Amino acid sequence: MSISATGLATGLDVESLVSQLVAAEIATPANRYDRREAKYQLEISSLGTLKGELSAFQTSLSAVSQVGTYQSKSSSSSLSSSVAISASADALVGSYAVSVTNLAVAQSFALADDAFTAVTDPVGQGTLSITDGQQTVEIVIDETNDSLQGLAAAINNSGANASAAIVNDGSGYRLVLSASETGLSNTLAITASADADNNLTDASGLSRFITANLTETISAEDAALTINGLSVTSASNTVTSALDGVSLTLKSETDLGEVVNLTVSQDKAKLISAVNTFVEGYNNLIDTISALTSYDASSQLGSALTGDAGVRTIAAGIRNLLNTNVENVSGNFSNIAEIGITSSALTGKLSIDSGTLDAVVVAEPLDVANIFASLGRSSSENIGFVSATAATKVGEYAVNFTPPTAGAITSAAFNVNGNNLNFSGNNSDVQFTVTVDGVTSNTITLDADYSTGGSDAANLGLLASGLQTKINAALTDNQVTVTADTVNNKLTVQSNSTGAGSAVAFTEVVRLGSIGMDAETSSVAGVAGAGTINGLEATYDSSANTLTGAVGSVVEGLILKLKGNASGELGQVKYSVGLASDLDELLTGYLATDGLIDARLDGLAKSVSALDDQREALEFRASALEARYRKQFNGLEALISQLNTTQSFLSSALSQFVEPLDFKK
Repeated sequence: MSISATGLATGLDVESLVSQLVAAEIATPANRYDRREAKYQLEISSLGTLKGELSAFQTSLSAVSQVGTYQSKSSSSSLSSSVAISASADALVGSYAVSVTNLAVAQSFALADDAFTAVTDPVGQGTLSITDGQQTVEIVIDETNDSLQGLAAAINNSGANASAAIVNDGSGYRLVLSASETGLSNTLAITASADADNNLTDASGLSRFITANLTETISAEDAALTINGLSVTSASNTVTSALDGVSLTLKSETDLGEVVNLTVSQDKAKLISAVNTFVEGYNNLIDTISALTSYDASSQLGSALTGDAGVRTIAAGIRNLLNTNVENVSGNFSNIAEIGITSSALTGKLSIDSGTLDAVVVAEPLDVANIFASLGRSSSENIGFVSATAATKVGEYAVNFTPPTAGAITSAAFNVNGNNLNFSGNNSDVQFTVTVDGVTSNTITLDADYSTGGSDAANLGLLASGLQTKINAALTDNQVTVTADTVNNKLTVQSNSTGAGSAVAFTEVVRLGSIGMDAETSSVAGVAGAGTINGLEATYDSSANTLTGAVGSVVEGLILKLKGNASGELGQVKYSVGLASDLDELLTGYLATDGLIDARLDGLAKSVSALDDQREALEFRASALEARYRKQFNGLEALISQLNTTQSFLSSALSQFVEPLDFKK
């Protein structure tokens, strides 16, 4: 590194002089750049604040934009320790007087005789079948689990709707078997299809655990209650089918004459809270915009964004939308002023007239929904609005629906007299395979006596029940319902599914004609549900029971719920787009990466970057200026140094020629 030694000849503080001269030269542009950057950074910060407040306002739209906010129900019970209630959006507003006379009870059995001395004692090998109201499950006992505890574990691990336990009652160990579900429809039937002693009904070996050889310790019972005086029964203590959209949980029986008062009402508080959140979000945005664009007349100073055209555009866009009437509404109101929300001419902020808003909410909450949310309102109770997308256009659309059907097969008429339905013994069993919805079973065998009903009609009913149990046990995922035509002596086997893939077919192994399924059967394939919205084919979702509008049409994205057994011409759906949806779209545009604010932020960032370039150029200029000044001072130093050297030389030389005067002479 070079060492600067300027000023040695002159004695001047050259370094200080050079620094001051350079600083004086660049001070004006440097200060100008600093002021500009401070202004740009303040604008960037202010636009960031505005962007954050716009995002917060967009968040405040969430609740008012959702249709569920306006359909939400609240519920209450005067005695929740006896009857609890919950209500969904589909529930009707109303009051109900409920009395509970009986709770649903699950059936339970116990081995009454021959208690076991140890849980490891063998029970006998073979196969037990447990049948309830839904399925039949086989439990195989072999050398690996031939014990009382092995049987209990096998039952619990089988998937049967039953649970097993072992109880020591003091005299020994006994198996206790209980239904997993309450109610009469879930009673258990335990039979043996294989036993080591080849006797399927005696009280020894595995057959000791069949229903006939067990003691029913608790009888299955349905819940019994009255709702506004109407008697209702339920297999479960959770009652969901009595009142649409309402779930009742029965906890205890009520005293004689005691009534539990249940109420379902509009969740007014949730709706009002959503509107208040929207108004608060808008007012916070207005406060922020006012602060960022204010002007102090006394100091004649503006804020960071005073007079900013972009901010004016944003504020005007939002304000204009709020003053817009919603098109195609089904209710009585089309703008926020009509439901009690008005703006101040002085501040631009919104205020709520609680009395007006409360009155509208009580009269019809969906009228408020029409103002804010995207909503389809139907002329029929058989259609419910689910949702729509930005592609769905405002309009009124007709809805038509043909429900799906199930595949089925009906037998030819066959003889059910006398012992013709006794398929046990003497090679009289019936064997076949069945295909349900494209899935084929293994060979199914009917080897029971179905002629014990007492009449031909009763016998045919026993056969229908037995055939249904056998098929559903063989095809656990493809269930059927079997009905008996006791007039024409026919059976109909119908798939429990619907749609184009729903079908039933039989294939004989031996003696299928004994149940009329070998010839002259009537087979019907299932048909898929189909519907139209606005005359265009809609997509039907059988699991959700919904129709979705055709892609590329004015009803694209429109999803409608079909209620009950709706079919045919279902009426009109009037679809409108509320203010919250339009505001959300507008705000999304403002906040987008290519939106108005980010474009402005990008411009400011480039301006700051340009200042950095200008500062770099100024720094280069300062370095050049410093070098030039230093060179000039160094030249001056050299000149003065030369002059000083010449002076010293001349002084020395002259001193040699001048003899000093001697005044003493």
